[in-house]
Amino acid sequence: MWTVGSIFASTRTGQWPIRLAFVGAVLIAIAGASIAAQSALGSLPLPLIYVTWAAAGFGVGLAMLHLTNWALVYSPASQSGVVSGASQTMRMLGSAAGGALMGSVLNAIGSDPGQLRLSITAIFTVASVIALFPATIGRPKIRPTV
Repeated sequence: MWTVGSIFASTRTGQWPIRLAFVGAVLIAIAGASIAAQSALGSLPLPLIYVTWAAAGFGVGLAMLHLTNWALVYSPASQSGVVSGASQTMRMLGSAAGGALMGSVLNAIGSDPGQLRLSITAIFTVASVIALFPATIGRPKIRPTV
């Protein structure tokens, strides 16, 4: 679904990119909240989990393309190579930091069978809140033309 979201987003121009970045972030946040709710409630149908992960992947595809593109478009042309490399490096560092944060939450609450449901709920609640950043205070302050 990440690929499908990217393909869909790649054909949109004008004001669509900023809207798609917003929608993508919201889809990711909703998916995180849905997984947290599913974990808290327990035993929900497996197809619902598939739909949730598909929505998250589609949201990443919608948002990632434009967020990365804006980093390049709004940097000086002489720095495009540096910005491109830094963008990829920051994605990797963000993934590592996110994994460390979620591991810390798991360790703080506990991973034993009695605490695992609460831990997973907390982890995906945190992920849902973090996913809202590009849709709220992290939104680009200028209107992209690309």
